Amino acid sequence: MNNILYILPKSQYFSQGWRGRVTHAIGVINGVCDNETGISVISGSGLIDYADNISEKAKLCEVSRHTKVQGIVSEGFWQNKLLKSICRLLISNDYNIVIIRYAVGNVLLNFLLLKLFARRVKTILEINSLAYHQLGHLPDSLRKIIIRLEIQILNKYNSLYVVSDQIKKDLLIYSSRSQIHVIPNGSDKPNQLVLAPATDEITRFVYFGKFQQYYDFIELIKDFITLSIKVANVELHFWGAVNNLDLSSINPIGLKRIHFHGAYRKDDLQHNMLRTTDILILPFKPGAMASIGSPTKLYEYMSFGLPIISAKIGQVGEVLTDKITGYYYIPDQRFSRQKTMLEVLNCKSERVKIGEKCKIEFLSKHTWKIRMNNLLLKINPDVE
Repeated sequence: MNNILYILPKSQYFSQGWRGRVTHAIGVINGVCDNETGISVISGSGLIDYADNISEKAKLCEVSRHTKVQGIVSEGFWQNKLLKSICRLLISNDYNIVIIRYAVGNVLLNFLLLKLFARRVKTILEINSLAYHQLGHLPDSLRKIIIRLEIQILNKYNSLYVVSDQIKKDLLIYSSRSQIHVIPNGSDKPNQLVLAPATDEITRFVYFGKFQQYYDFIELIKDFITLSIKVANVELHFWGAVNNLDLSSINPIGLKRIHFHGAYRKDDLQHNMLRTTDILILPFKPGAMASIGSPTKLYEYMSFGLPIISAKIGQVGEVLTDKITGYYYIPDQRFSRQKTMLEVLNCKSERVKIGEKCKIEFLSKHTWKIRMNNLLLKINPDVE
């Protein structure tokens, strides 16, 4: 019987609100529990705040941050507390697998954790991205040095759990010797949507989530405004706290059919989606992190069973099948997004069916339960 210790070695991992890393961690925890496998989770302040979203089967250990000092000193104190707390967990629990989230920029902590578990348990390093990927602004020569240094640490783990084939490819190019398992991100249980009122003839393009820099929101808004001049009864809706979105280049008249709803509660989002009139849109930028990693947002979208329009980038282009489980546009091609948006607008019955097929595919391939079952089978072939 497996018993997993899951370490998220960052003091503020859970203390900055909902974001991709939190969604990912909770998905891993619940997916493991759904496979009837024991798991203890240890991380920084804020972990307990998410207890209502985490399976009751999981054991949570929150290591609070020192409040009297700040900066590097505070982080150093916290890491020391983390290591002591892990030692106590090892004494009182019989773990046979440890999964550690890769702490980009903190090689020393990863090294100390390795020393702590040497030859005692099977060590799995979870990698959503490398420093090599996050430092894309640096010269290639320097980035190559960085990834070679990273791999020296990575090679000491029994195996690596990465979220995309691209990350695996990069690791192999630079001579990674560890066993590598590709397990993409996923989402949780599907959402039950409400029907649009029979009198509601407005079709809504919808984005929900954080306003990250790897989305081209301004270009999406401009494309929508051009489209709305040609098409009546269409709106663009954004759910999420707007940060650093500069609309100064947009004519205010064009914003009349664009609605910003602000922050929302994750569990209530399904009540704001309309099954027969809404179209979800993922406006990824070319060359963004979406081309390297595994966009959690894609799988969240799939769980709603609505038609999805997305830039054909990275793993997204491998998961959705154009005009079967979703719709693509080519971000580098002029007018491609406008053309796709218009096409989807004009095929209501077809797009509803495609949304339903997308949800069926999600349930059969992309839930966290399925993801973690695949991981458990790979790291321990004896698991049934």
